[in-house]
Amino acid sequence: MKEISWLYEQAIIVTTQQNGSLTVRSPRFRQRVYSGSAGSLIITELTKKDQGTYSANVEGRCTDFYLQVFKPLSAEDIQIHHRIINMENCSLTLSCNVTGPETRSFWENREASDGIKGNITLHVIYTNASSKYTCTAQNQISRVSRSVIPWTLCREVSESNETRPETQYIRATLVVFVPCFIIISAIISVYVWARHRHQLGKSFLWSTSPVSDENSILI
Repeated sequence: MKEISWLYEQAIIVTTQQNGSLTVRSPRFRQRVYSGSAGSLIITELTKKDQGTYSANVEGRCTDFYLQVFKPLSAEDIQIHHRIINMENCSLTLSCNVTGPETRSFWENREASDGIKGNITLHVIYTNASSKYTCTAQNQISRVSRSVIPWTLCREVSESNETRPETQYIRATLVVFVPCFIIISAIISVYVWARHRHQLGKSFLWSTSPVSDENSILI
C-alpha cells in the first residue's frame, strides 16, 4: 500500500494511505485535514495562512500543488461613491470599489439593451427617476451586488443642503431684508413721484402768471 507524504514549506504535515487513513504530523493542521480516495488530502477551515505550495511525495517522486485562498465577498466589500454634476437633471458619476485581491467589478442596468453599462466609473446623464444601477463584484468563489438609484442620491443631497445652517441663515436673512427692501423701494418711489409732481406744479403756475410789460403806460 503506497503512502503519500504531504509537505508544506518543505516540512511533512500529513501522511495518507490509499485506504483513507492518515497521520497528522503538524499540530497546525490537526482536526482540519482528511484523506479522500486514493490518499488525496482535504483541508478545511482555510485561512490566508494556509495559502502556498503543497507537495505530494510518493516513493521519492514529488508533485507540487499551489493553494490559493479566497475570502467570500459580502455586500459590505463594495463601496459606491458618487459625484453630482448637475442637480437639475441628476447627472452624476458613479464609482464602484471592491476590497480584496483577484476581484472583478462591473455596473449593470437592466433598462439598457446590453445590460452592462460600465466597469469602475459610470457616467449617468438624464436618468429616469426609478432607474437602478447595480455594481456586481465577483471572485473565484463568490459573487455579490449592491444597487443604487441616482435620483435618491440627488434628493438626499438636496435635502441635506436645505437643512444646512448656512442655508437656514441665508433664508432667514432673505425673510428679513427682502420686505425691508420692498418697503424702502416703495418709499423712494413715492418720494420721487411727489417731487416730480411738485416740479410740474411750479412750472404750471409760472406759465399762467400775468406778464408785466415795462414799456406799458398806465392812463
